[in-house]
Amino acid sequence: MSSEVDICNNALGELGAQPIMNLTDANDKARYCNRFYSNSRDWLLRKYDWNFAANKATLALLATPPAYDYDHAYQLPTLPYCLAVREFYEQRPTQGGYDFRIIGRTIETDADAAHIRYTARITDPTQFDAMFETSLQRILIVRLCVPLGKSSAAKQLAMQDFKDSITEAEEANAIEHYQASTEDGKIIEDEGDWLSDR
Repeated sequence: MSSEVDICNNALGELGAQPIMNLTDANDKARYCNRFYSNSRDWLLRKYDWNFAANKATLALLATPPAYDYDHAYQLPTLPYCLAVREFYEQRPTQGGYDFRIIGRTIETDADAAHIRYTARITDPTQFDAMFETSLQRILIVRLCVPLGKSSAAKQLAMQDFKDSITEAEEANAIEHYQASTEDGKIIEDEGDWLSDR
C-alpha cells in the first residue's frame, strides 16, 4: 500500500530527483511536495467522478431558509467531507427534477427533502483506486517540473501522460457504473482546465 511519501517519491523519481523521507523534511523537494500534494489530491477528486470516492447522504434541513430564490437550505456532509455533488434527488433513489444551488457548505433548493450522491474527500492513500494514484502522481510531476528546473518540453510530456491516465481511468469507471436513464437534477461539476492555468 502506498503512502503520501511513496506517491510523492514516485513523482520525484520520474523527474530524476532523489527521494524524500518525509513531507516535512528540511529541503526544497519535500517543501514542494508538501505544498502541492493535498491541493492536487482534492482537485483530482473534485474534478472527476471517481467510483472509489463516491458516497451518499440524506441532508439535514437548516432552520433558517435562504434569503431569496429558494425555499429551503440543507447542510452538505462534513463526515466524510463533500468535495463535489454529483446527483441530487428529492426522493430516493431516482426521482429528481428540482433546481438547486450550492452556496458555501449548503444546498439551496425548493425540494422538501434532499438526497445526494457525492465525491468524498479521501485522505488515506491506502483507499485510493490504483488509477487515481497514478493520475495523482502525474499531476504532481506536472506541478514539480518548474520548481525542479525541468524544461517546458518535459512539462508538456508530463501533461500528456496525465491526460492519458485520466482517459484510462474514465473508461474503467464507466465499466463499473450502469445507469438505465439520465435523471433530471443530475450535476457533474467542471472547474475548467485547472492545470493549464498553472
